[in-house]
Amino acid sequence: MNFFRNVRAILGIVFLGSAVVFAQDELANSILTALRLGTDMSYAVQGFATRLSNSNMPVYGLQLVQVIDDIRDTFVMEVPILTNPETWKPFEDQEAEVILDNFIAFADVHRYLLQTLADKHSLAVSANFTWPILNALVGEQDAVDAFSYRLMALIPTREETGWQTINSLNDYYEQVEATYRS
Repeated sequence: MNFFRNVRAILGIVFLGSAVVFAQDELANSILTALRLGTDMSYAVQGFATRLSNSNMPVYGLQLVQVIDDIRDTFVMEVPILTNPETWKPFEDQEAEVILDNFIAFADVHRYLLQTLADKHSLAVSANFTWPILNALVGEQDAVDAFSYRLMALIPTREETGWQTINSLNDYYEQVEATYRS
């Protein structure tokens, strides 16, 4: 009888360990999916934003704001998953590197989008879309920050580079937001 209790206890520990490993893999997949989706949407909207003109801004301005909100929502949906980082063990060095690489890719593409939006400021002013775009960007920055800050707790071996990336991206947000406030 004791043998079966011990086997059951050992199997329970093995299954629990497997669930934690599976959950950790699911967490990594969820993070990577959000980062890739954010990167893809940023790339697409950057291309869309470059084609904005005086004639189409009144029509496409709302779509631009909606896509910025969609990028925000992508990260908002991830925040509850990352809200309690101590429930997840930090990622191993190799996995942290993959996550960081995807985070840097998102930041690079998104900075390009932010620069394009800064370049389109006068167009947004003429079409009276300054405040909707600014409000969308502020909300997006809050969501990206919430996601990013929690992410750093999970990649301690790459945290320094991660914080540099966050700070650089925030500098771009602040520059564009200042432009749209002026």
